[in-house]
Amino acid sequence: MGSNSDELTALLVEEVVRSMMDKLPNLSPHLVTHPVALAAVGVIAVIFLSALGASWYAYLIVFLILIAVFAALIRYPHLRMEGDHLYNATTREDFKGFRSDATERIPSQPGTHSNLDALRVEEYERNCGLFLVHRWRSSEKQGQVADVIIRLKEHRDTSTRPSVLEEGKVESVRYELGRRFFEEPVLKHNSRDDFSLEVSAYHPVLCLAEVRFNDGHDPVRLSRYIDFPAGLQERPNSEGPQTSVQRYWRRRMFGG
Repeated sequence: MGSNSDELTALLVEEVVRSMMDKLPNLSPHLVTHPVALAAVGVIAVIFLSALGASWYAYLIVFLILIAVFAALIRYPHLRMEGDHLYNATTREDFKGFRSDATERIPSQPGTHSNLDALRVEEYERNCGLFLVHRWRSSEKQGQVADVIIRLKEHRDTSTRPSVLEEGKVESVRYELGRRFFEEPVLKHNSRDDFSLEVSAYHPVLCLAEVRFNDGHDPVRLSRYIDFPAGLQERPNSEGPQTSVQRYWRRRMFGG
């Protein structure tokens, strides 16, 4: 009976080791954001095996888990150790060696405006203070790289300036991302979500939007280049659809 138990444990260890070694070289830096959580799961597994009466194999697993965690940290030194509030791994390389050319301040006295600055101010007025912004996350859809939310963002330079969004003056937003996404431009009326559009993409794309108003103002056109980190683009999600349980454990272990 003891011999069969040892053989079963050995097979289990072999499978765990093979799985770890196969997946480690393919880990994406944007997914491995919680190595401490990975180690914790491994230790819990060891305790479970010990409770079953496993022999030295349990200690071997602990050793292998530590090697895997340290290997991940050495290979990806920019990993976040805990939550998103401590570090954003995807922007580390962009800000490496960052030196601020200027800091925002309130001018002590009115200065002269350059032609370019005058055009910049005119852009605020031309767009009614509206701009396109976007946020992205690693996509869970097969063959896609990023899930993206595109929406309107209003610039409020003063508290007294009327808000076209809050006052409901925006009637609709028509989005154009090209035929790879839609057969024709998509019309959005969802004012509560700032007329947001949600798409999944495997490559950056230019988004053009036409904002229409209900107060007689002429439509305005906005554009936004929808991009995400180059390192993320190299690893599209080739996995099949995931269940809610799989997505939950993936978020817990990998921070995705």
